[in-house]
Amino acid sequence: MASGTSKGLTPEMTLAAAHSHVAERLLTADIDESRLEARLLLMAALEMDHAALILRERTALGHAASRLEAFLSRRLAHEPISRILGRREFYGLSFSLNPETLDPRPDTETLVDAVLAHLATERQSSVPLKLLDIGTGTGAILLALLSRLPLARGVGVDIAPAAVEAARANAEALELSARAEFRTGDLLEDVEAGFDVLVSNPPYVPTRDLAGLDPEVRLFDPARALDGGVDGLIFYRHVIGQAAHHVRAGGLIAFEVGAGQARDVESLMEKAGIQSIRTRFDLGGIERVVMGILPPH
Repeated sequence: MASGTSKGLTPEMTLAAAHSHVAERLLTADIDESRLEARLLLMAALEMDHAALILRERTALGHAASRLEAFLSRRLAHEPISRILGRREFYGLSFSLNPETLDPRPDTETLVDAVLAHLATERQSSVPLKLLDIGTGTGAILLALLSRLPLARGVGVDIAPAAVEAARANAEALELSARAEFRTGDLLEDVEAGFDVLVSNPPYVPTRDLAGLDPEVRLFDPARALDGGVDGLIFYRHVIGQAAHHVRAGGLIAFEVGAGQARDVESLMEKAGIQSIRTRFDLGGIERVVMGILPPH
């Protein structure tokens, strides 16, 4: 550690010095992208954008020192920076978070890509589709799809009322609320029929594996958004078993899956008579999406 970094932030520090100080403390804690995260924390503490930060780098930190120190302490305790900032960028859009929402991650963008590619291939991108997102959380998957499908409408369902509130707020902020409805509910319970697409990123971590998750996930993502039961497949079984009652014949069902789960989810879909099953890899080379077509009911 560089000399002086063991001391806390002070109001007299310049913004440039504060940035270096925070970055060094993050680096010492083995946090990746320490300079980027330091800049994001500094911008949040000062409530200014990157351009303003550059222009004022020789300005004293002032009263923001205590706020920045509090943010830094939270990050050093493994709280994800998205939780500290209260926002996450996903598919080029900004989503607000709360303690009851899963933090949307880049891997999940693979699910959005896969659905959009399928619809483009089927020449359905410009028709008035009806989408269903089970376990919607922040609404990230549904709202990302709606942002690229201007004639589509969608329903997002989540068991956590606070998650539904966050999804509604995100829809409003993204000017998509006229085409997005969010409901509190348990999976497909009380969901109507006639959807063209069902998407879901359900809880899929086997219960026994929860304790071994990274602290950023284990301590800050809601447990019920992670716990997939004994084998991690309980929610896939339920949704696949009920999908034919809610998705039209020829409609698409698409899931995010955990590492090593693709074959199991494919098997569940095959047993349900789902056709044209295929998978898609994320950028890390993991089979992240399993999708297929609902047969005639």
